[in-house]
Amino acid sequence: MKKIVIIHYHEIALKGRNRAFFENVLLENIKLSLRSEKVDDIFRVYGRIIVRLNADSRIDSIIIKLEKVFGIAYFAVGFKGSRDLEALKGDIWETLKNEEFESFRITTKRGDKSFKYSSQETDKIIGSHVWQKIEEAGRKPKVDLENFDINIVIEISSQGTFFYFKKIKGLSGFPPGTSGKVVSLISGGFDSPVATWKIMRRGAEVIFVHFHSYPSTSLASKENVREIIKILTQYQFYSKAYFVPFLDIQKSIMLNCEQSFGVILYRRFMMRIAEKIAKELDISGPFNIQFLAKNNEVKVIECNLRSSRSFPFASKVTGFNFIELAVKAMLGLIPPKEKRPRYNTLDLDYVGVKAPQFSFSR
Repeated sequence: MKKIVIIHYHEIALKGRNRAFFENVLLENIKLSLRSEKVDDIFRVYGRIIVRLNADSRIDSIIIKLEKVFGIAYFAVGFKGSRDLEALKGDIWETLKNEEFESFRITTKRGDKSFKYSSQETDKIIGSHVWQKIEEAGRKPKVDLENFDINIVIEISSQGTFFYFKKIKGLSGFPPGTSGKVVSLISGGFDSPVATWKIMRRGAEVIFVHFHSYPSTSLASKENVREIIKILTQYQFYSKAYFVPFLDIQKSIMLNCEQSFGVILYRRFMMRIAEKIAKELDISGPFNIQFLAKNNEVKVIECNLRSSRSFPFASKVTGFNFIELAVKAMLGLIPPKEKRPRYNTLDLDYVGVKAPQFSFSR
């Protein structure tokens, strides 16, 4: 029997004709995650990805790395068993006999309908065999479908029969690189790293921009941001980061502007600089961040690249009809870049607030 890791995904499986694109990006991300590990092969079969292990594979290290891959719903360390049910019974007991448990259940998922036995029939056949072997070992067998100690999961597909005993939860979402590129204005605080992590989870490739006031502030502040970026890079495997010196701009604002406008002007200049970086990197896609304000706390509850529901609101606030522009883009009617009007949507003299139509108490 070959020891393997069986990887499952959920949201990606709901995709239509572009499903293969998402699956291939997830496959490449898993390969990047495990590039320093000793495994025989990593390949895709329908509805799952298989990592074939060997005697030198560091299973604990592989588990830790797979737990940081966006797009994985859950995975399990298991085995590729025989398609012959008699041989499969022996395979399962051979790996199960050294496990400590009092109660068990069998869960068969038969994706290949040409397999001779139904899921229920397979459950009964394997379950009876396990029951008998437990009795022969001098132990008292017990089946519990709800509060079991161990769940023997059997997956029967046209490309192989797999079984395992324990699921490990993944991060779900979409693999970075499937939903375009975004710029994150990263700081050493809490909100921007959380928002960045969430937008990564929706499939965005994140490029980092940090504004610093060194040497007016300590070098430790920059290093703290570098450490945050290193941690976030574990989830997208490769990152670009731009550290923008901002001290001269701050001094100029302090000397030439009313003090009460200082913070607003700082942010305005940061947005202008970030906009230029985004244009140079050919980043144009929008995304929205949803905040929840309750009990004097503001929390990031969702980041979503698919901001079609926000287009009507954004159009009203900025004065640009983004829905019309999106339709023209789909029809190929957008003029060349050099002839397009400048949509100054990041530099407004006011703030738009979208009030929720539901009760926070719910």
